[in-house]
Amino acid sequence: MLRKKIDKIIELKETMIRGKEREIEDAALEVKKIVLNIHMTEETIHKSHNNLGAALITGSDFSVLKDYLSYLESRKDALMGEKKDKEKKIESLRSQLFELAKEKKMFEKLKSKMAASLKKSINRRQQKLLDDIALRIDTRLH
Repeated sequence: MLRKKIDKIIELKETMIRGKEREIEDAALEVKKIVLNIHMTEETIHKSHNNLGAALITGSDFSVLKDYLSYLESRKDALMGEKKDKEKKIESLRSQLFELAKEKKMFEKLKSKMAASLKKSINRRQQKLLDDIALRIDTRLH
């Protein structure tokens, strides 16, 4: 009965581990998307800087371009912060995954110890039965 409960707990831990692994994969994909957005934003900033010196522009166009560059820089900073948050989340998920793996291993060891204990108990009973049989045979022969 206890063995079935331990098996169920191990099964539950495996399910939880798979769930955490999926969460880590999803978060890693989100980080990749954020990195791609950062790269695209940096490229847009670079192109906009090149436009500043490439042609003659009016004061109002310069002001608009300057504001746009400011917006892009703040967007880049926001994306960097979001990336950092996602990376922290991944680290947290990894530590949770590690703890779940440790717990699963602990229950597997407990299950193994229980099986060994049960086997030892059965062996003792069998040995006692064999000893009793040997004593009976020995007393009948004498």
